[in-house]
Amino acid sequence: MEDVKIIKEFDLRGDGTPIYVQLAGLFRRRIESGEWPVGRQIPTLDALALEFGVARATVRQTTGLLRQEGLVARYRGRGTIVIHRPQREFLHEVGAEWSSIVEAYRHDGFSSQIIESLPASKPPPSHDEAQTAARYHYVRRLNRVAGQPVSVDAAWIEERVYRRLSDSAIRDMPTLLLLHEMPGVTIDRAMQTLTVATADVELSGLLGIKLNAALAVIHRTLYGADDSVLCFYESFNRGDTFRLKMRLR
Repeated sequence: MEDVKIIKEFDLRGDGTPIYVQLAGLFRRRIESGEWPVGRQIPTLDALALEFGVARATVRQTTGLLRQEGLVARYRGRGTIVIHRPQREFLHEVGAEWSSIVEAYRHDGFSSQIIESLPASKPPPSHDEAQTAARYHYVRRLNRVAGQPVSVDAAWIEERVYRRLSDSAIRDMPTLLLLHEMPGVTIDRAMQTLTVATADVELSGLLGIKLNAALAVIHRTLYGADDSVLCFYESFNRGDTFRLKMRLR
């Protein structure tokens, strides 16, 4: 089949983000994907300026940013060469099986801090309208790995279960791990959904990310033996440190 070159159109002027910052994101992706391999020269300033319809000075500013990040270097007579691929560290990786979800909270360096704890009558409407208990207790945590904030979790725990937990256990253990290991508690089944959202002003502050940065939002509903909601859980995860891993076959 004959090679086909798709002409891409980029609208870089409709966003308040500086154009050179937007271009830096595109260039990083080209390096990460291998379109611009390590050890190879990237297109010239003139070629990139023509492709994106911007001034040469803007492209120069973009490549300067990538040089500061250690991704490219400029050599006399050779142009700008890719010297490293962007490295992403997925601090919080979860799977589609309960065992892998629980193990994610045993990550080396994982720590959890309670930021809110109070009685609650019911989980939020998004819990799928299953049978609920009379009362719940609401606990919200900030989770870190190696000192870096990675997620904010909120859990509505059935009140009778919550009363059986010690203060130290509630303080020191992530909610799902706590329920998984709690004697006498049976998690009959669990449902999970994942959606993509953006950080509001509170979450951006807690997680140390920019306003409207990408978030992976996980909702989990844990059912007890009587098929009522034992715990409803939602987790707001930094998109730059989170990965969902699933075995398809």
